[in-house]
Amino acid sequence: MRRRVLAMALTLGLVAQLPARAQAAPDPVIASLLSAGSTVIPLAISGGLLLTGRGSSEGLRFDLGKVFLGIGAIPGPSIGQIYGQGGVDAVVTFLLRAVTGAVLILGVSYALRGDENETGTGNALLWLGGVPTGLLAIWDIYAASVSAREARYEEGHAAVLGPTQILVDVARCGPIPCPL
Repeated sequence: MRRRVLAMALTLGLVAQLPARAQAAPDPVIASLLSAGSTVIPLAISGGLLLTGRGSSEGLRFDLGKVFLGIGAIPGPSIGQIYGQGGVDAVVTFLLRAVTGAVLILGVSYALRGDENETGTGNALLWLGGVPTGLLAIWDIYAASVSAREARYEEGHAAVLGPTQILVDVARCGPIPCPL
């Protein structure tokens, strides 16, 4: 028990000495991957629950499928935007997707579990909510990297487009180091 406590204290002490990565500017690739992954993975789980096995005829699978559909369609694409410091854009697209995603989930419910009259209404609601939700999700996945690039630029972490100092020294003094 003492060894575990000592190992934990040592580990926490080492971690405290590491440079703070949280203060670094957001990476555009990570922002896009966060948005894409937070969208695709819950949607894949939802599709697996609703379309395989007993699918929508089983109550728990149907409910969990709708929950994962909601997670992937509504907050999922905003994760990368939030990481990339998207600000108001992330909030606005999240709120729009909340409205269209609710219509999408209602449409899925009616289309998969409704009677003959409700199935047609469910298909219409599915398209009415699914198309704008999908377009907003695609926009957020793209905008996550743009927001991260803008945040990097504002924080002064943008890539320098000019020559590096080594190339400047080589151009000025040749391959032999310049005298001080």
